[in-house]
Amino acid sequence: MLFVIGVGLYWHSTTHANLSIKVDIGHSANFRVYWINEIGQSYNDENSSKVRINAHRQHYSLKIANLRNVKQLRIDPISTEGLLRIHSLKFQQSGLEDIELKEQSLDQLKPLQQVANISIGDEGLVYYATDFDSSFLYDVTTTSEPDLWLTHLLRVLGILALSLLLLRLYPAAKLNTLIPYAMGLVLVLVVIMATISRPHSHPDEHAHLRAAQYYDDHVLPPQACAPSTLYTYTNYGTSRLNADELAYFIGGRYLELVEFLPFKPYHKLRFFNVALFALLLLLAIAKSQARLLFVPLLFSPQIWYLFSYFNSDALALFFALIIGHQVADNESVFRRLISGQATKPALAILGLGILALFLFLTKKNYYFFTLFLFASATLLAWQHRQQLDQIWRAAKPSALILTLGISLFGSWHLYQNQQHDFNRKQQVLDCRQQTALPAYKPDAAPEVQHKYLNLKSQGTSLGKMLSMGWADSIFSSAFGNYGYVELPASPQHYLLVKALLLGIVLILIWQVITRGSNFQRLIILLNLGLFVCLIAITMYKSWTVDYQPQGRYYFAMAPIFGLSLVWLRNLLDDRLFKALVLGLFALAVVSFTFIGLLHIPKGFG
Repeated sequence: MLFVIGVGLYWHSTTHANLSIKVDIGHSANFRVYWINEIGQSYNDENSSKVRINAHRQHYSLKIANLRNVKQLRIDPISTEGLLRIHSLKFQQSGLEDIELKEQSLDQLKPLQQVANISIGDEGLVYYATDFDSSFLYDVTTTSEPDLWLTHLLRVLGILALSLLLLRLYPAAKLNTLIPYAMGLVLVLVVIMATISRPHSHPDEHAHLRAAQYYDDHVLPPQACAPSTLYTYTNYGTSRLNADELAYFIGGRYLELVEFLPFKPYHKLRFFNVALFALLLLLAIAKSQARLLFVPLLFSPQIWYLFSYFNSDALALFFALIIGHQVADNESVFRRLISGQATKPALAILGLGILALFLFLTKKNYYFFTLFLFASATLLAWQHRQQLDQIWRAAKPSALILTLGISLFGSWHLYQNQQHDFNRKQQVLDCRQQTALPAYKPDAAPEVQHKYLNLKSQGTSLGKMLSMGWADSIFSSAFGNYGYVELPASPQHYLLVKALLLGIVLILIWQVITRGSNFQRLIILLNLGLFVCLIAITMYKSWTVDYQPQGRYYFAMAPIFGLSLVWLRNLLDDRLFKALVLGLFALAVVSFTFIGLLHIPKGFG
């Protein structure tokens, strides 16, 4: 199956072009490309592709149609009024010679409408868009390159070799045995992505980097809008430094530790996240009992993508999995402590208390994992309610760990509130008002406010919002949509992913109903309940706050589902479940390789 999927996606790369652009703009806008196959046809949204551009990066990439069939492109470089510089456009498609427009050759873009003060020189094409629909026409002329049959053959043979390797391992090994091998392959792909991708070619990478770099020179959280932090604020008037997360503090301490390395900060911090995944791999190799905890990592290449550049989501997921492993592994420090087998209980409580801090100072969506832990502990206590001695022995150290974690969390909050004269919420809001662009200010008038903010107050119904493709955007950005969500896979790819995920869910539900214990049935219900609640909350946030349908919000379900699999392991010894998991992994490998790595903007800055 991997061979068929891999060849299919490779063939997809020969029938779809990739457009790399380099632009300069002072604000945020959409860069959109429309195509037609015959001159005279009308342009429509179905035959178009777009990418969000902003002042923080120059390089972008988006997928467009088969250039062999395209006669003309309409390029809408900016969806607002304003000034824009186009440095270069580069079209690439397997089997065709590259087309690059830069410097004087940009005169091949013919102004169509709402274009003023145009100039073309060594720095590219500069013009002023007089309204929101400025556009150019470009007549496409392609040249076939010599058939590089050896390149095609080697790529197909590579896909075949990986397929045969999985086929060789599949019947002989249990899923538990295959997990470290799969994670090892993922680590290789993550290292490649972290190494070759251009700076700031990933979602909000510039904002994450700046927040960590602040802590390279500082130890304590700053006051909102402190002069030394203004460079960390985004168009929204927000800074990661004002978030209740430890990721940037840890990133800053790491930067100080590796200051001697002759690399740029973005590469250093990227490999901090790479190292996190490597630690998870080492844990999977060393501790076979709880390997099923890591199975959800194999489902989605978007999770791997998080570990290839610096962001706080990867660290939140890492610590959730570490905490999950403490709960799942019978030989872990936590399990030995609550069973009375710890040799140094005081030291164990101190270490686990610090670890518990990450249940609170983390991404807000990971509070669902914290809720899952408390709910699971309650279910386990109820299951063993006749064994009061055992419950009490486990409850005492657990309470001490939790108390220490909450105390550390409270201390962090107390310091931050002192910094803001115990008026932190209002000061952060005032800072937003001061630093945000006009369209993003909290008190922006409806006619000025960005069209994706506060959809409900703008009169957009929930049904209308959902019709804007909210669910599809969530799913694609959860299972492989790279860059600033401008590099998705094909609809057929996502359809296969949905089919395999549905198969896994249905198998688990059937096996739990027919063979599971009451505890296992409740765990499945708890998973479904938390997932539905997460959908409801993210949907409501997109409707009432900011329309940002991002699949990463749902990665908090990965440690929840992984820990559940450990508790369901006696129900998973069948070939069908393993086949579905490996099928998802195969799709993820092909997506990350032939879409993510192939089309992500590359280079060093």
